[in-house]
Amino acid sequence: MVVTIVSGNVAYAQELSPTTFLATGSGQVGTSVVSTLAPIDLTPPPINVASQSGQPLLLIPTLPPGSGLAIPTGGSAQLRVPAKLRQGMKSMYDNGEKVEAELLNTTVNTIKTEVRNNQGELITANVENEQIDDVTIVKVDPPHQFMPGKYRVTMSDSFGVISQQDFLWGVLALNTNKAVYRPLENSLISMAVLDEQGKTVCDAAVTLDIKNTVTGKIDTLSTANGLVKINSVCSGHDYTLQPDYEATYMVGPDSGTYQMTMSAVTKNGSYTITNQFEVAEFNWASIDRDSITRVFPPYTYPMTMSVTMGADFKGEVSETVPLSFVIDQQSEGGVQNYDRIEEQPGLGIKKVIWEVNAKNGDDLILGYTFQTPSISPQFYTVGPLEFVSNNQTVFSENREWQIAVDYVTVAQITQGATTTAATSTVTNSFTPVANRLYLMWTIQTYGTATSTPTVTTTTGLNWVKVANQQFNTTSTKLSNITLFRALKTSGLSTGTNTITWGQSATGLGYIIVEFSGVDTSGTDGSGAVVQYGVGASDSSTAATGLTINLSALSASSNITAGGFANAVNNANSLTAGAGYSGGTGVAFNNPTTSMKVEWKTAYGATAVNMTQSTTSNIGGIAVEIKNAPISISGSCKKYDMTTNCATGETIRYAVNGSLRSTTTTISGGTYVFSSVDQPVPNDVLTAFVSGVGVTARANTVTEYSGSGNISGLNLYEQTLTIGDSGGTVSIGNTDLANYDNSVAGTGTSDVFFNVDVGNTLTTDVRNQFSQYKLYVFPGNLYQPAGNVFTNNVTIGGTYTAGANTLDVSGALTNNGTFNANTGLVNLSGGATTVVSVGTTSMAFNSLSITNPGKVVQFEAGVGSTPVFTIGGTMTVTGVAGTLALVQSDTPGSQWLVNFLNAQSTISYIGIKDSGCAVGSANATIGVGSTNMGNNGTCWIFSSGPTLDQIMRHGEWFSNGVRQPFTF
Repeated sequence: MVVTIVSGNVAYAQELSPTTFLATGSGQVGTSVVSTLAPIDLTPPPINVASQSGQPLLLIPTLPPGSGLAIPTGGSAQLRVPAKLRQGMKSMYDNGEKVEAELLNTTVNTIKTEVRNNQGELITANVENEQIDDVTIVKVDPPHQFMPGKYRVTMSDSFGVISQQDFLWGVLALNTNKAVYRPLENSLISMAVLDEQGKTVCDAAVTLDIKNTVTGKIDTLSTANGLVKINSVCSGHDYTLQPDYEATYMVGPDSGTYQMTMSAVTKNGSYTITNQFEVAEFNWASIDRDSITRVFPPYTYPMTMSVTMGADFKGEVSETVPLSFVIDQQSEGGVQNYDRIEEQPGLGIKKVIWEVNAKNGDDLILGYTFQTPSISPQFYTVGPLEFVSNNQTVFSENREWQIAVDYVTVAQITQGATTTAATSTVTNSFTPVANRLYLMWTIQTYGTATSTPTVTTTTGLNWVKVANQQFNTTSTKLSNITLFRALKTSGLSTGTNTITWGQSATGLGYIIVEFSGVDTSGTDGSGAVVQYGVGASDSSTAATGLTINLSALSASSNITAGGFANAVNNANSLTAGAGYSGGTGVAFNNPTTSMKVEWKTAYGATAVNMTQSTTSNIGGIAVEIKNAPISISGSCKKYDMTTNCATGETIRYAVNGSLRSTTTTISGGTYVFSSVDQPVPNDVLTAFVSGVGVTARANTVTEYSGSGNISGLNLYEQTLTIGDSGGTVSIGNTDLANYDNSVAGTGTSDVFFNVDVGNTLTTDVRNQFSQYKLYVFPGNLYQPAGNVFTNNVTIGGTYTAGANTLDVSGALTNNGTFNANTGLVNLSGGATTVVSVGTTSMAFNSLSITNPGKVVQFEAGVGSTPVFTIGGTMTVTGVAGTLALVQSDTPGSQWLVNFLNAQSTISYIGIKDSGCAVGSANATIGVGSTNMGNNGTCWIFSSGPTLDQIMRHGEWFSNGVRQPFTF
């Protein structure tokens, strides 16, 4: 046979002939090989090649005919080292910051880059590739508008995907009123915090570190020390010009750059961004911005820029804004309004332009108003303000202004009332959005007759009556509250609604509320309005409010809303019920009447109630609104995580321990549940393959993020998977207990893991198969808060231990992050355990190997990595005659240990190929142990003979027992 040997950069081809030999002491026949040919000369000669990254390149030269070696095509030599991502790519970026990644062993022409949001939608973004030798630097510009949250950038070459990296854009907004300050000037800083779904966070622990890069001094402003203030307006979905978080900072006397690092710790994670401002004695123009950092649609907000000129200027001043903004003139006195707007649709922007003729020292106030689309969550940047003269930019701000859009599920669009006797009224103009539900409550008062109104519109909506409720029947003026619904997918335009009654009313009023993210099935909102309830009380001397009780909700994630009216001429006389948000009320006289609408975005409420400030007749209509259904999808792979599961296998899922009746099947390695009820945020979902044998069983557990479809809920045979490919969920053992083997039923083994009353997880609770594995999916967090017993474990995301035990009887693979804290890792069982970490290192608190005969192999080091750090105690205990063995996974190459403390609890152990990191403390090896060679100096053995010495004297020990030594 022909064998190729590559030594360094030299290739040898050898013809080897087999020779039978007897393996000493084993009684088994083996095969040896003896070389019969000399090395083959290489043509061309061997070349030493090294890449930019320092990784050696494999050179495969053309070999002479008859060598028996396959000859590469395409030339006399091929250079091919797999492209890879250089470690250190950030996971979070400031909203105006470019996403950067460095790809090694590449050429610029081979790289394809795409960016998708958390919903999997392709994002249009400017991508630049810069080539330096064999390194491609990929830079992705954020657009002027995008959805805040998680993104994934995929970089690939002609050989396939090099890397998929998740990062965050837009979860933090940070604005300073100026980009450049004069020394000792006050900086006004406004901030906003969003979560990964774009929802406003008002209880974050915010820290802002400001570093003077000239002196190195760092000042810390935080919510903890009171220098960052949380304003009460944060939690309200209403118009305000106050920021959610604000701080004031006096800059120093030194000119230069001031680096800002903003971090926010929330219940869903920690976020950090960096930004900067400048301090200078002279600035061509001093620009002081006054606007809002977080907006709530559909309100209109001002953007005002006070400019002090530091030089003469004649030309155009322009501001870049997203194309989708509605821009209008300001009405404030002293503001110079813009002269024109130029749209650039291809770039998704437009320019607001002022004609300016100013002298050095002049003060200008430039301004406009803006309204964002009714799309949320969303993130926008405006600016920079540029000064252009004779087609040349003479000055520009060095940063953009950041605007976060509050997450909207419900918003009151418009309202109105009239006291003039009439048979109809026209609503204010508004612009409906496709696929959103509109509910309109109307109120009218008559004599003793009743009448149900009709609605005509110029918006394209078709208004359908839901219900009508009379009240105030004991009065001389009968009142009717009526509810209409409307929803369309297209054909909408800005317009008004005309509400007409069959007879003249003495008072008319209406309120229109918009709901996004609803079920759009049916017609005109019939799929969204699941049920309604009505109620009234005409006991004017006793009614302090009204509660309408709906039937049990059709889905726990649905929300409720209600409109109430009373006989009081005061829009503020009605107060929303506990947990409900109330919009702006309307009121009129003849007779005295008011109406208000409320909604509750917290899920599961069936009691819709409103109180009033005085006793009065009151009536109302309440509804249940169905959230948009979602899909649940993923792949199913075999244990190798590559081969597809069998087509036709059944997939089932449970939500919070409740098994759903819906099933689906695998086709081509994927599955999908279409149009299922949306879970509540943080609901625990457990999916599994049903009705298969031991080796085909697969379980996965994740949490619902609170919006959108669930994709990437992947299943792997013989594996309990934590998390999914689309989120950064946090799972603990209590979450797993929602639907484990005990809940699913011990009579079935489809769900093979279990969490006991002590919060201990066992992945193979019925001891069915030694391969069962725990897998933490990349990007997700597993924080068990209890013990874990598993055959194998692979960490792709983050495993955060507490004061508990991780017991592994098989392989332990860490490709992510392992936070040991005060936990214990116990390598148990009789099978060999291989501890591998790739190129990263791994730190343990305490590590124990106490099963006699246990073999543990740690991944061999390449250079100085990986290093296995043990911060607490390493306990290894075999018994006389049956040692525990600790060694490298590559014979002859050392693995590296770093003991932070001296060790003395190691005995009856065989140690081989075990090296020591620089600075490691020592481990004193106890009785009955064997130095099997190639160990570092931190392993301190007794003064007895080494294994080599024993063998040279004609005897040796195996597991502490004297053995004959024969050839």
